[in-house]
Amino acid sequence: MELYQIKSFIAVAEEGNLTRASMRLFASQPAVSAHIKSLEEELGVVLFERTRSGMRLTSEGELLLSRARRILDDAQEFLNQAASLRDELAGTARIGLNSSPNLLKIAEFVAAVAQTFPRLELHLIHSEANRVLKYLKNEQLDAGFYKGLISDDRFKTVFLTTVNMVVTGPLELKDKMEAASIDDLAKMPWIWRTSDGPFMCFGSPLFSNDCFNSTRVIVAEDDETMRSLLIGGAGLQLMEENKARADAANGKVSIWPGEKVRTQLSFIYLTKRQEDPIMVSLCNVLRKVWGLSDIE
Repeated sequence: MELYQIKSFIAVAEEGNLTRASMRLFASQPAVSAHIKSLEEELGVVLFERTRSGMRLTSEGELLLSRARRILDDAQEFLNQAASLRDELAGTARIGLNSSPNLLKIAEFVAAVAQTFPRLELHLIHSEANRVLKYLKNEQLDAGFYKGLISDDRFKTVFLTTVNMVVTGPLELKDKMEAASIDDLAKMPWIWRTSDGPFMCFGSPLFSNDCFNSTRVIVAEDDETMRSLLIGGAGLQLMEENKARADAANGKVSIWPGEKVRTQLSFIYLTKRQEDPIMVSLCNVLRKVWGLSDIE
């Protein structure tokens, strides 16, 4: 059997759907289906029941799933050890970006990686915070930047800095916002990201008010769409302070003078890859770029 068959088996088992599994693997649906069929033929067992709602593991498939995951983990460990034996680090790292390149110090980071590890290729992929977590779990990303607290032990984090977020609104609401209380803000329309819920990842007491549960909202997918809606007058949102101050200085938005929301910016990756030479090297470069201590 081949590792790509194992990867397809795990993806279909976790997604329960061939279409979603093929998107996750960046493969065609017929190819993933063929991987599963050939694996079943080689093993001599049926791994999935095909239902109208998708693919459901058989009892045999359930038993083999944990073993399949261990096979992939062992293969990754094998690659890590081989990489540690090479004189020069080489390979590809797919990194999710959740904010502006300036905030993340991407130019400095890329330059430092290129100077220290010229054979290490970086693929920089813009992705919102929650998607960074999803893509890391699915191994579509190798690492990423994340705003908020991480309590999932599947992830390792390198704390980089604290980011200030401010309540930002359309320019026409400037006078109202200057005198607004938290309850007043809760009655205004808000914009937030798909699947986030209102400020869920920030955990600020500012937004613990139950009034926000019934606030009329607009849901958007990305920062630029949210910013366009904000400037167009659609509602309020939390915005990185540096971006909000720049837009306010240009007369595009207004900023609530009350409490700021502070969240942490971190570099995250899967715990099972904490001994991966590429991850160790990237973390060390990041610590140097950000002026942090405890270089490994």
